[in-house]
Parts: sequence; C-alpha cells; structure tokens
Amino acid sequence: MASERSDSQSASSSISEDSLNISFEDINYTVRTGVLAGGRKTILQNVCGTFNAGELTVIMGQSGAGKSTLMDILAGYT
Repeated sequence: MASERSDSQSASSSISEDSLNISFEDINYTVRTGVLAGGRKTILQNVCGTFNAGELTVIMGQSGAGKSTLMDILAGYT
C-alpha cells in the first residue's frame, strides 16, 4: 500500500533565514524600432518596486506592456 502525505505536509512551506528582498528603482528600457529609421520605443520608463520574501507579488498589465521584459532585466538576461 502506498504511503499518503497529509495535506498539512504537502502544503507546508517555510522561508529560510537566507531569504532576500528585491528592490529596484527607475528602471528604463528602450529598444530600436528600425535600423534605417533610427526609431526607438520605450518599453519601460521609471519602473520601481519591491519583492519581499514570503509575500506574493503580481505583475499585471496589457499585452506588450513590458512584464516579461521587467522579469528578464531583474533576472539579468537583458
């Protein structure tokens, strides 16, 4: 017979002492829209925020608003 986990065991979680908060201020990100035209489009402008350990944070916005770009910047991909 397979052993079963209780709901309290599977749902439990803890925050380690090594958890950290992430704060960012005045993030700006601009991309080139055309090589020949020399156009630029601002994707993010003066974005600030904080992610606190143990809290759920939601990033909301319209399609193309820069949510994924913000996460890429914070992760160091851009």
